[in-house]
Amino acid sequence: MFLSTIRVSGVSRGMFPLAIALCAGGFASSASAQWTVINLHPAGATESEARAIFGAQQSGMSNVSSGALLWNGSAPSVIHLNPGSATAVANGVSAGRQGGTVTVGTGVNARTHAALWSGTSQSLVDMHPAVAYHSIVQSMDETTQVGSFLAVDASGSTFGAGRPCMWSGSVASFVDLTPAGFETGEARGAAGGQQVGATFDNFFGTACMWYGSAESFVNLQPDSALFSAAQCTDGTYQYGVIGILEPVPGLYPARWNGSADSWVNLGIPDDHWGEVHATHGGVQVGYITDTDGISNSKACMWTGEPGTYADLHQYLPPLLTESNALGIWRHSASGTTYVVGYGLNSSTNQREAIMWVNGPGTNLITSPVAPADESAAVGQPMTYSVRVLNAGPLASGTTTLTIDLPPSGIATFASASPAPASVTATQVTFNLGSVAGSGAFIDVSITLTAVGGGSTATITATASSATEADPTNNSASASSRIQPHVCPADFDGDGTVDFFDYDSFVTCFEGGACPPGKTADFDGDGSVDFFDYDAFVVAFETPC
Repeated sequence: MFLSTIRVSGVSRGMFPLAIALCAGGFASSASAQWTVINLHPAGATESEARAIFGAQQSGMSNVSSGALLWNGSAPSVIHLNPGSATAVANGVSAGRQGGTVTVGTGVNARTHAALWSGTSQSLVDMHPAVAYHSIVQSMDETTQVGSFLAVDASGSTFGAGRPCMWSGSVASFVDLTPAGFETGEARGAAGGQQVGATFDNFFGTACMWYGSAESFVNLQPDSALFSAAQCTDGTYQYGVIGILEPVPGLYPARWNGSADSWVNLGIPDDHWGEVHATHGGVQVGYITDTDGISNSKACMWTGEPGTYADLHQYLPPLLTESNALGIWRHSASGTTYVVGYGLNSSTNQREAIMWVNGPGTNLITSPVAPADESAAVGQPMTYSVRVLNAGPLASGTTTLTIDLPPSGIATFASASPAPASVTATQVTFNLGSVAGSGAFIDVSITLTAVGGGSTATITATASSATEADPTNNSASASSRIQPHVCPADFDGDGTVDFFDYDSFVTCFEGGACPPGKTADFDGDGSVDFFDYDAFVVAFETPC
């Protein structure tokens, strides 16, 4: 929903809240007309949305902004990007990085910070500028992140309207896009050196664009419009929504070509309102609603010109009664199209992240899943799973799955199901036969033995078929950290064994303070006696 103040919990793309003034569980996959629908809703989540897609990755959120998510084509592949218990949202993804927001602090001290990840929660880069009270990345391309920030005003107020901004991968690259004479706005899309969004100085919204600076501001709203917003750009055309009174009052999907008077209505069915949310490769996606701007939302698409409207909602199963398309990516060589968004589950009344896929031939999507970080200690098993899903309409024919193993000093192969065709010290190969089309999949599991304490064990899974049309999603990796090795004699926990450990143990043994998590019961028999002292001395004199 378009708001004139910064959204501190994420992006909710939708109709203007006051536009009415104009008119005073889940399934695995399904397919129809060569569209395959994949349910990305994570197990255990109450609600989820897929908000952006680039190549093999999809980003979004779960449980009403509590979790930033990253997928690789299937629900089991989900990675939680939240740092610890902090709430977060991933609004954008491009070239292996994800952008969004993360909450820093708690209670009245909580702040939303613009965030950038590179596939893991540990990779978080805080993009929050020093001038801001709140900030957020709304969208991104390969080099640029765009969004908004809320500055503390001269009176010290922490409430008010957001301002548009952009980054280029670091907090130091922050640029305030607020044009002279304006006080509010958001940047919502970026591509080809352009940034697009809206200002809210007239409260309803005014579509605009920039070329990397506040001074480059271009007002895209024609005189005939009541309000508008640009949601995305392909570097040439800008797309979004416009509110007009003539010839028929309503909200309509709009395309601009760099100026206010260039706008055209892309067209929607009669007695509906509509909006474009994302574009890539000549295709635009968004949704339509009833003329209240809220009811019966349906995901849809266009192919660049008026009159090209197409219904995406029709390919969803009946259980999903409403839908919205929020992101799109196209594989240029094959023309395979990927659309992400959500469907409303009528049984739970909750949103579920989904992906539509349309393209020729075979389309293998490989989704490896790693065990949780530090769930295995040295010598313990680490079980990974790999799903090979065929999103294309045609069966794959003979399919080979190859899994590259981590170095033997980190983890070694133990077993797999089904039985592999071959195993070496560095690679395991499976002959999967033919994977049926339209969302069918085959799951494989592989178990390693953890060796390197504190190391990260990464597998790379690659599926291949002679009939493959789009190889974008064929290969992906999954990683898990092994529990670090802890030397028993390192009693003070500083990472080294020395006489400070001896002194620390003796102090604890004699009834003094013990280091956090330590006890004088060194042999673990439930009592403290000289057997514990002897056990510590043996450990102290034994190299780890």
